[in-house]
Amino acid sequence: MGNINRDKIFTGGSNVGTGTSGSIKKATGVAVVSTGTAIVFTVPFASTNYAIASIRCYDAGGNNIDYMITNKLATGFTITPAINGFLDYECTKI
Repeated sequence: MGNINRDKIFTGGSNVGTGTSGSIKKATGVAVVSTGTAIVFTVPFASTNYAIASIRCYDAGGNNIDYMITNKLATGFTITPAINGFLDYECTKI
């Protein structure tokens, strides 16, 4: 399983290093593998009370691929795509 740490944290449009309410963590073009990839937030949320508001998993040709999300933690989550591909995601504190 690969570990990825590529999130960006935004509050009010500025890049900040907090996991406070209203924070958004997002990344695009993250390489993911079919054996599972851990997405690790640089700064974790305070709890698992966040939504994966937007997610897209796709192959090298840009075609959507199936995936499964597991291990949703304050520090991130694990994604297991049907085949190796890429991930765009955005998580929002609830």
